[in-house]
Amino acid sequence: MTRLELLDQLEDQGLIQHDAHGKILEVIASEPEQRSDPVYIRILVGIGAWVAALMFTTFLGMFHIFSSSASTLAWGASFAVIAALLYWRTRSTFPSQLALAFAFAGNILIVLGVAHVFRYGGVGVVALAHTAVCAAAYIFFRSSIYRFIAPIAVVVLSTIWIISIEAFPAIHILVAAEIALVGGLLLARKRPDCLVPLTYSAACMLPATILFLNITQLDAWHHAFHEPLWPSTVMLSVGLVYLFARLAGGWKRLLHPWLMLATIAILLLGLFTTPGILIAIGLLIAGFAFHDRLLVAVSFFFLPCFLILFYYALNLGLDYKSWVVAGSGGILLLLRWGMSFFPPKEARQ
Repeated sequence: MTRLELLDQLEDQGLIQHDAHGKILEVIASEPEQRSDPVYIRILVGIGAWVAALMFTTFLGMFHIFSSSASTLAWGASFAVIAALLYWRTRSTFPSQLALAFAFAGNILIVLGVAHVFRYGGVGVVALAHTAVCAAAYIFFRSSIYRFIAPIAVVVLSTIWIISIEAFPAIHILVAAEIALVGGLLLARKRPDCLVPLTYSAACMLPATILFLNITQLDAWHHAFHEPLWPSTVMLSVGLVYLFARLAGGWKRLLHPWLMLATIAILLLGLFTTPGILIAIGLLIAGFAFHDRLLVAVSFFFLPCFLILFYYALNLGLDYKSWVVAGSGGILLLLRWGMSFFPPKEARQ
């Protein structure tokens, strides 16, 4: 049904007056006609925009324009300004994709320029430079793709920096910051639309960091990075309990028998399983609570990764694996058994 057909139907039913019908028709007629290209055309146009930006950047590089730190910073800032102007001026496919390509190119050039100035600063300088550029670009450049990818790069660079200086316990500080970011964004009462990409970015970077922490427990890892997992497990367990309290309506609601049973189960799971399982459970609960399918999809994606890596790929003794599997399964069975003592309606809540 078109807008005009819906308008005529509302007039026939007496829901709008004839004068209002004419005014609405004038407003519809004054709107510019929007034509949507087929999906394959938009994909090809987007690829063409990225190729054009790559060719232009390569053309500049052939003339050694990026040979000095000053020129690299200048061109990086120019690309960032061009990207912001293109994205603000139009929303058609080619300019928006061209703006996105220039935004990433400008970001990389600025970071490389800063790294060239502070050439002895190492990865830490690169991480700080990208964090500053990401914070500034997040405000002025409104592309959801950039706002999703750039924060993930901050976490990746921070992790590389932690490994390079061998400050392995700092990985738990990074996990704590990600927990605070995810919790603050998900539980915010009035979250601006501009923070939605950052929310999904944080929901992906937290399990990815824990997954990396699990991978470092493998003997094949070339660094002597055997940092214990229990600090992150404790923080995630406390975070899940806080999530329960907020979703239930306050800390006093945790005294309800059903919520008390769920809280005890989460704390016991923290003793037997990897913190990644707790993250997957938390994202799954948040996804169903806020009716967010993307959060549920992220949870379903990472859950088998953690299960396979933790229970099968890690170099653990068979006796320890048996205790882990038996303990986790026993907790879930006890939780299911406890549900039988509550009325069906109360258990579903």
